[in-house]
Order: sequence, then structure tokens, then C-alpha cells
Amino acid sequence: MNGDKFDREKELNEFLQYMEYHREQKKIRKQLLKEKLKPNIIFILLFSAYIIMNTTNIARFGNSLYNVEVNANINIMWFGITLVILFSVLLGINLLLLEMKNFHRFVLFFSSMVYAVGLVAHKNLNMAYNITVLAVLFYIINYCFHRRDEAELPEFSELTDLNEPTQNEIGNISNKDDGISFAGLDRIISFRTAMILISVLVLAYTVVLSETCIARYKAFWSSTYDFGIFAQMFENMAKTGLQITSVERNMRLSHFAVHFSPIYYLLLPVYMIFRSPESLLVMQTAAVALGAFPLALIARKFKLSNTNILLIIITYLFYPALNGGLFFDFHENKFLTVLILWLIYFMISATLDNSKNLVKYIFVYVFALLVLTVKEDSFLYVFCMALYMLTLKKDGKFVRWNILSGTAIAGMSILYFLFSTYWLQTRGLGVMTYRYDLFLKIGEDGFGAMIVNVIKNPALLLGSLISVPEKLEFLLYMLIPLCFLPFISKKLNFVLLIVPMIIMNLATDYIYQYDVNFQYTYGVTALLFFLAVKNLSKINTRHIAKICVMMACFSIILFTSKNFNRIHSYHFVYYTRRSEFIETEEMLKQIPMDASVSASTFIVPHLIKRENVYMVDIFDENYFKYETEYLVNDLRGVDIEQYKEFLGEIDQKGYKKIDESVFVEIFRKVETD
Repeated sequence: MNGDKFDREKELNEFLQYMEYHREQKKIRKQLLKEKLKPNIIFILLFSAYIIMNTTNIARFGNSLYNVEVNANINIMWFGITLVILFSVLLGINLLLLEMKNFHRFVLFFSSMVYAVGLVAHKNLNMAYNITVLAVLFYIINYCFHRRDEAELPEFSELTDLNEPTQNEIGNISNKDDGISFAGLDRIISFRTAMILISVLVLAYTVVLSETCIARYKAFWSSTYDFGIFAQMFENMAKTGLQITSVERNMRLSHFAVHFSPIYYLLLPVYMIFRSPESLLVMQTAAVALGAFPLALIARKFKLSNTNILLIIITYLFYPALNGGLFFDFHENKFLTVLILWLIYFMISATLDNSKNLVKYIFVYVFALLVLTVKEDSFLYVFCMALYMLTLKKDGKFVRWNILSGTAIAGMSILYFLFSTYWLQTRGLGVMTYRYDLFLKIGEDGFGAMIVNVIKNPALLLGSLISVPEKLEFLLYMLIPLCFLPFISKKLNFVLLIVPMIIMNLATDYIYQYDVNFQYTYGVTALLFFLAVKNLSKINTRHIAKICVMMACFSIILFTSKNFNRIHSYHFVYYTRRSEFIETEEMLKQIPMDASVSASTFIVPHLIKRENVYMVDIFDENYFKYETEYLVNDLRGVDIEQYKEFLGEIDQKGYKKIDESVFVEIFRKVETD
């Protein structure tokens, strides 16, 4: 009997506890519902609905959206009704997801991001407009990801046991309104998972951008300078092993006479397997994309979370200075990014892991040498990184192996530079010092004279850095996606890694070196990303996720602004006129392989299997200079009336038209008795 009484009392207590628990749960849910209907949350959902409505208008009207006349096509009544319906849907979802505190923030963030991408996609290449959009997006992201200073409060799921929740706990639940957090993702995503996701992104990047570059080439938009040069050079390397071209200076010479780039021989085996100009574009794009892996490893060395590493890689893959140059054909500089990032990884790894790890120091030497082989001016990156290596410390002390290796690599880079410049001066066409003529007096030449002049008068250097508005725009494209992180270091040794950007991109009046659409940004990009990751790791952890989101979003926005219309144009032109391009390609193949050809700049890359090809412009005074057997004219953009008169000169020189396509005409020299 006592036992039965005890059991009944126990069951009664459990029942009362269970009922009490459900009463408290009801209180909690009522409090949560009240929180979900706060005015600020209602306003954010309404504002998000408004943004989504305007995003649909972008899809409807495109670029014409910036013309006020388009408002005649927007019915204010239907706009209002649709807005109310959309707001009601968002509010309903918000109430259904009762335990999800930050639904309104997620909706605001994603709707704002999509709207911003749509805006810049239809008003590209306007930095002032981009900054306006990014400034608004900055405040939205800051709100959505803002984290309070106090310690994390318990999640709702942690309170759903049979213990009675206290009023403080209820208050904590109801008042907790922190920003979006990646804490849950960080627990789910391991580094291995992150690397798998990065691999997928790298593959997608390579496929999409390679295909775009190939479409550009097949649409006859790749020019002699510089794709025709390297396409012909690789074809001759495959035949003879020599870097011979006929179009680089419109005479047969080795590319070693212009630039000292032995690295091309490392790419030759791949070209031998996939022997076509398109393979060069794929190799180049893949090399840029593969820089994501050493960058991820570097970020891990600085103990960033896996979610933040993924965001950094997204920033890297959308970085305008990496993508813009891919659409300007093929260059050795684009292999700098991945090589420099691997060099930095082994440099940091050797320092942080084990100062006596000889294997990693060997890899430091290997990648330092690979960077040097890219081009004669690559010594600048290696030299500056070697000096930076000297300053690295472990446990607050300088590392003996770093001092020895840094000194050796710095010396190696100087010797390599001296050798390569001596080669160019004695066996080639000289070093391209004309790009820095602003530091040379009349009659002076050489880097020594430049250095002396700058030492005598540093105002020359300061005056050159932001001498034109284009340089300021260049800096914004380079630094906005990185939230200016490379410059927030408290240690002065970071300046050593900024020097290459100053010398390579800013201290020059050669316009292509401070334009993200060309090849002079790839070495500097690797250094800037390393500095950004290093400095990011020093920031208070509650801000890191927010900054990483900003970096990724800003990179996507600027990529869209700079490159979206270009990607669309290349695909549109090629696939709408594909039959014309295929017809022209087949027609050009009929020109004998041993024939000499003079061709327009966009035709030359499609004739590279011939050894004697020369680039000539229609109407140019040197048009008939090379006395070739064939003339190939690209009629796109040519004044037809003027061209009809020019045909008389072609006829007088003994050339007769033998074939034509929609936009190309081929002439052959007629033998006369």
C-alpha cells in the first residue's frame, strides 16, 4: 500500500511539474510572439518587402529603370497590393518560425544583397555609383550582423528540458536580439568540409570563366597584343622548344628578347596534350582559381573559423582585380597569385609550426624560385617577401632559420634580377624602363638612376602615387573588397608587402599598370589578401564574421559592376552569331601552313599555327610592308567607303580576293609572268 501511495504521489508530482512546464512554455511562446511583433521588426519586414518589389522591377526594366519615364509602366495600386501581400507572407513566415530570432535580419540582408547586385549589373563601370550602393549596404550588413558585447545568452533549445525556467531566463530569451551568427555553421562545417566546398567553388569558377574567355576568343575578340603573341609562341615551343614569335614585334624573335619568362616551359607539357589556344585560357583561369587553396590554408594558420574561411575564398574568387585581367587574354603575370600565396603559406607555416622544419623551408626556396621565373620584375615580390620573412617572430623572438633563409632568398632575387636584365640588355630589346620615365632626366636610363633620383627628391615618388583619378579608382577596386584591412596593422613590417603595389602599380605613368582589367595586379593581390587575413585575425572575434560578410558582399558587388556585362556580351555575341564565326574559322584554315600572312589584330590569334604571321591595320602605312602571300582583313568597325577605295591599292599590289565571310576577306598574291 505504501508503495502504491508513493507511486501515485510521484506520478502526481511529475504531472504537476509537466503542467507547470507547459504553462511556462506558453509564457515563453507568448513572449516570443510579442517580440516577433515589435515595431522595429515589422518595419524591417515591410522594408524588405519593398526591396524585393524593387528587385522585380530591375528584372522587368533593366537599365531603363534609371529613366523616370519608366514609372509610367509601374501601376501604383498593384504595386501597393503586391507589397502588402509580400509583407503578409514575410510576417507569416516570421511568426511560424517562432524560435528563429533573426529571420527579419536574414530577409533584410539577402533582399538587400540581391537588389544591390541587380542595381550595379545595370549601371556598371561607375565607381561613384558603386560606392553609393556599397555605403548603404555597409550599414545594412552592420545592422544584420551586429553582435552585442555581453556574453552569449542560452539558446531557446537549451531551456526545453523539464527544469522550470526562471523569470530571468524568460527575460533573456525575450530580450535577446543579437545579429546573425555563424556559430551553428561553425559547429557543422569542418575544415575538410570547407575544403570540399572550396574545391566545388574553384571548379565552378574555372569552368564558367574559362568558357567565357573561350567564347571571347571564338568571337574574334582576342587580339594580337597579347593573345596572338603567346598562342603563336606556345605553338612554336611545341614544334621547336623555342619561344619564337613573329607578331610580338612583327619580326621573328624570341620572347626572351622582350621578357625573361622561363615559367612557360612548365606549362608546355599541358599544352602538348591539349594543343589549342583555348587550353592556354583554361590553364590560366585554373591557376588563378587554385590560389584559393593556399589562401584557405593561410587563413587556417591564423585560426579563422571555417565559415569565415569560406567567405574569404568567395571574396577571392569574385575579386575584380583577379577576374578583370582574365578577359584580357593570356599573360605570365596571372600565375603569380597562386605561386606567391604558396610561398607565403610555407613561409608562415615554417615559422609558426617548427622553425627547424627543413621540408617547409625547402618549399619556401622552391616557390621563391618559381615566382622569379615568371618575369624579370617578379624579383620585387620575392625580395620584399624575403625582407618580411626576416621580421617574422615566434614566441616573441626572431627565428634564426628565417634570418638565414630570408637573407639567402633576398640575395637570390637580386642576382636573378641582375642576370635577367643583363640578358635583356645584351641579347634582347632592353628593359622596359620607359614605364618609369617620370623618374629619369633626359638622357638617363636604368633603375640605378631612378633610385638615385628618388632618394635625392622623394617628392617625385609622392607626386606620382595618385597623380591621376584612375589611380584612386584602382585603389578602391583593390581595397574596398578587403575592407582596407591590409592597412590596419600596428606593425610597420606590413609596409614591406605594400611596396610592390607602390612600385608596380602607382609609381608609374603606364596606364595599364593601374587598371584592374590588365595583368599587373596579380602579384600584388596575393600580398594584399595575406595582409587582410593576418590583420583580420587580430580583430575582436565578434566582429570577424561581420567583416568577412562585408568583404564577400563588396567583392561580389564590384565584380558584378565591373564584369557582369562583359560576360554577358561575350556569350551573347558568340552564341547569336556562332555560325558566322565557325564559317570564318573554317575559311582561315584553308590558308596553307607554310604561307606568310598579314592580318588584322583580331584575326592573328586564329592563324598562330603559321610561322610567318604579321599584324597589320587596314589603311596603315605599313600595310604592304611585309610582302606576304596572303592578306586577311577584318571589316568590323571599318569605314566601308574608305575601304572600297583601299581595295584599289590592294589590287595594284597584285592581290586578288579568294574568299570572304560575313566580316572577313582574304586576298592572295597573284603570280605575274
